[in-house]
Amino acid sequence: MGSDLPAADAATILRRRAAALARPEPAPAQGLVDVLRLTIGGQGIVIELACVREVRQHRAVAPLPFAVRHVLGVASLAGRMLPVLDLAQILGLAATVPRHLAVIGRDDACFGVGVDDIRGLDAIRVADALHRAANLDNARSDLVGGVTSHGDLLLDTQRLLALRPASVARPELP
Repeated sequence: MGSDLPAADAATILRRRAAALARPEPAPAQGLVDVLRLTIGGQGIVIELACVREVRQHRAVAPLPFAVRHVLGVASLAGRMLPVLDLAQILGLAATVPRHLAVIGRDDACFGVGVDDIRGLDAIRVADALHRAANLDNARSDLVGGVTSHGDLLLDTQRLLALRPASVARPELP
């Protein structure tokens, strides 16, 4: 079966298709980083997406005896025990009841963080974030790498990933 298009029209269409396919892909935006926007302790938080393993509905957390207040306990995740930290308390933010659990980490070194609300994905220019820790009075404000133009706290990925339950948990013996 042949085409109902005249040969000249078919050739024009094929040239246009070839030109469209031959266009180079747009260059990636310079300095943009994919982030997850969420709310913790009533404060907007931005975490680099590369260090977020998954986000799920908050689960029951089993408390750990003698753990400091920053360690909420452990949660079962895919047959593994996942330590869950109270990032709101570490950052000196308001106490809230989390609705979600964000699993943070790389490889096998992961921990959970209670999250009030998931606000979506975005791409931000990290260089534009102001390098100051606004309205934080806690010693752990060193986790904040900057403040976005929307007032969200940009967490320092390297310091966040270095945060382990052992770095905030000290046995409190009676």
